[in-house]
Amino acid sequence: MEQSKNRMTSWRFYVCCILLVITGIYINYYLDVEAVPLKKPLAEFPAKLGNWTTLKDHFFDEETLDNLRVDDYIFRSYVYKDRSILLYIGYYRTQREGAQIHSPKHCLPGSGWFQLEERVRSVQLGKLAPQKIVEAVYQKDSDKTVFLYWYDMQGKKLTNQYMLKLGMIYNSILHNRSDAAFIRVSIPDTNDNLNETISYAEDFLEKAIPIIESFLTQ
Repeated sequence: MEQSKNRMTSWRFYVCCILLVITGIYINYYLDVEAVPLKKPLAEFPAKLGNWTTLKDHFFDEETLDNLRVDDYIFRSYVYKDRSILLYIGYYRTQREGAQIHSPKHCLPGSGWFQLEERVRSVQLGKLAPQKIVEAVYQKDSDKTVFLYWYDMQGKKLTNQYMLKLGMIYNSILHNRSDAAFIRVSIPDTNDNLNETISYAEDFLEKAIPIIESFLTQ
């Protein structure tokens, strides 16, 4: 009896996977969804966020842009005291085959980073509503860096790339849109003190999140 239930569960799982693949192919190649612009271009993102001030704006080369296929982005270093933090926001007006958000789980190892730990957790930043984020620690050579990131799909914050895919399919079919953003901050663990490094990152996010949300679509 137990084996029969397991077979039934497996059968349903595989059917669901096949349906998702077929639906994804249809959306990527045949469904013409609306391209939704940001409320305002990311070039207008503030140079100062609380005590954090701009150190440098970074720009991708053509090869990287061809790979990312992002419609708008900001890649900027901010500094406060002796700590610098790197903010990346990549926005896609639509997501189609070859032009979709890339997961750090694939991109970072491909750039020589080795994952030491990762968890999804809820953070309470000042008076902001609690928010789930991915907190990951990566190492490259002798350097350790903390990455905090999430996906934003029309106001919904996601921490799982598969849920992002499901959201893309759902919104494409029901709302004729698949716009989404990827938000990531990274900060080197220069003092070999992860708790201190994370507290700096959270301080930055407390200032940045309300501004980020003023740019993104709902």
